[in-house]
Amino acid sequence: MQTKIQKQNPLGFLLKRNLFLGLLNFLVMFFPMAFFGFVTMARLKSDLTYITDPATYLLRAVNTEGIPFNAEIMSILYGALGFLSAMVLFHHLFSRKSAMLEASLPLTRQKAFVLRLLCGGVLLLLPLLLNILLYFVSIVINGFWSYILPQLLVPKFAALFMITLYGFALGVLSTTLTGQFWSSLLAGATIALSLEGLALITGEIATHYLRTLPRETILSATKLYSPVMTLYKGWVSPMTFRWLPGLLAILVFLALSFWLYSIRKTEAAEKVLAFEPLKGIMEGVLGVVGAALLGFLFMSVFGSETGLLVGLILGAAAVFVLCRVIFNLGFSKLLAHWPIALASLLIALTAWGCIRQDVFGYDRYLPSAEALTSVTIHNASEADSQTISFSSPNAVVTALGWTQIMRDASTSIAHGFSYAGSGGHLVEYQIGNQTVTRSYPEDVKAASYPTILRLLETEDFKTSYQSTATSTALIEPSLGISTNFRNVLSDKEAIERFGISLSYSAFNRQSEQKQKALLDAYWQDVADRTAEQWQTKSILTLNVSGSTPGTLPYQESYVYRQLPIYACDTRFLTAVFGDKAQAFIDYASGGYALEDGVKVVYQTYDEETVSDYSARERIPLTSELITDPQQIRELLQNASDQPGSSCYYYQPTDPNSNIFIFWDQDLLEWGVSLATIDYTTLPQSEQHTYRSVLYPVDTPADN
Repeated sequence: MQTKIQKQNPLGFLLKRNLFLGLLNFLVMFFPMAFFGFVTMARLKSDLTYITDPATYLLRAVNTEGIPFNAEIMSILYGALGFLSAMVLFHHLFSRKSAMLEASLPLTRQKAFVLRLLCGGVLLLLPLLLNILLYFVSIVINGFWSYILPQLLVPKFAALFMITLYGFALGVLSTTLTGQFWSSLLAGATIALSLEGLALITGEIATHYLRTLPRETILSATKLYSPVMTLYKGWVSPMTFRWLPGLLAILVFLALSFWLYSIRKTEAAEKVLAFEPLKGIMEGVLGVVGAALLGFLFMSVFGSETGLLVGLILGAAAVFVLCRVIFNLGFSKLLAHWPIALASLLIALTAWGCIRQDVFGYDRYLPSAEALTSVTIHNASEADSQTISFSSPNAVVTALGWTQIMRDASTSIAHGFSYAGSGGHLVEYQIGNQTVTRSYPEDVKAASYPTILRLLETEDFKTSYQSTATSTALIEPSLGISTNFRNVLSDKEAIERFGISLSYSAFNRQSEQKQKALLDAYWQDVADRTAEQWQTKSILTLNVSGSTPGTLPYQESYVYRQLPIYACDTRFLTAVFGDKAQAFIDYASGGYALEDGVKVVYQTYDEETVSDYSARERIPLTSELITDPQQIRELLQNASDQPGSSCYYYQPTDPNSNIFIFWDQDLLEWGVSLATIDYTTLPQSEQHTYRSVLYPVDTPADN
């Protein structure tokens, strides 16, 4: 029989009956938010006695450090509160007796569902709003109101609000779909993580087959469009909060729950799934997810394509058996739905085959020049992560030609399992409002050399180089300098020869005006460089570090750039070395290899030998001791460093050649007789290092 409260105010009855839920939610939220806020704000007053920059410290503490837990714990905690609140309010769906009692009440299912949603909103979101209010109170009563950044805290708490609401909506859907407490928990985890997890795992597997797929592509897309990831990011980076994916997920979950609740059979309570047709669908979907997960694990452990395939097969089979056991609460009818397991495996294998053979032409993709707005190239292998953008019509066409050479070099490699590299060039094609990203390998020297020269001649290159590498916007920039010819010149020798220390931190002692003058001179030299000069070997590296202003007052970003200095940069070098600038240029441009006691050997190899990086000894096609000073200078001025290899330098226009430099004094220290030595036979071993360079001399037995 209905009570008077039920007849007159069913929502009030639900609220009173579940008041404990609201109190519990408030207490759980109180300690990591309001309570910790009161403690933190009170402590700040004593901390200010030894803080050198109180304003920046208070801005950071008031807006980001007043909550003890990190983003992961906070997101899980508040999402779980929402999920469990939904399970409590819809707990009658787990018991046939309670479900029958609910069905006997003179309320339509639709109205009963809406009443519980309203009740959940009050008992879940009101405690959250109260805690947020108390957090602001803790700031105000301690006198820190002026340090509040509403542009940060408002979206931050809005994201937390939506995380809680997302958990509640997910809990309602999971409870409606299932008929048991534990199966609701499993359903919630499956719905929340399956799609995101499958996308990330598939993307990671794809990077081992698709040569031009950047490793971060799938993760970036997931962060942009996944409800779970966007809500999490809204708490971490509230000023970039994308609320639409989370809001759409909440609305879809609630709408689907409303429809399913209205058609759900009363006797579905106490069953694993409330809707029988869902069993086959779940078995199929989870089979694909399980195959991908175990395939990825086996691929990671064994590092082979065979491991991946074995994992796909075992994963589909294991998940199928697990679903059968859970749905039937035992091992009966274990093979009743075996075609579903087979279909899951075939879907997984088909997806793998399409990725392996690049059926959809991902690696072959290249946009048309007419559709391109700009081409942006990020050199991932460079220490300064240089980014160059080309937007003028002629420069775009030239840049597209360069990327085509890179693309062709990638697609010429036979398809198959390999480990994705982290270096190379990340290229962004801007097509209207759409950005398409591809990753290409290291530069194909000989093939792309003419195209690179044309790119270096464009105004886009110089403008973009300066805009991305300039340090004029840095707060108190710091300069350092280092040599680019393998530490041949010690700091002591630099002072004796050229009157200046070339240690990394030498310029930190310079005045701000002096550092600004050096930077101005550098950028004037950059504007005058020719394409050929850009391709020569740099002789110094200018290390620029400092901070740039952030979006918020306390969010300064540390910046570090390594800018090459070439022999043609006479303004900068004169500002550094004064009247000894030309002497340093001559020395650094290869003069160190012309001094007494230094020998230069030039070797060429066949392509097959050069590509065999596992070879301990490589027999050159030609090996020549170079004695002509002009030829030595030309070789070294156009050479590039290749650390970690058996050579000292290599020619960018001829990658199948190496240049070795030997100091007689060092050979003597290793016990090598200069009277009988044949320099052309020395580069046969990789046993020793000289000044961070692999030194190709065998160790004598007595050493």
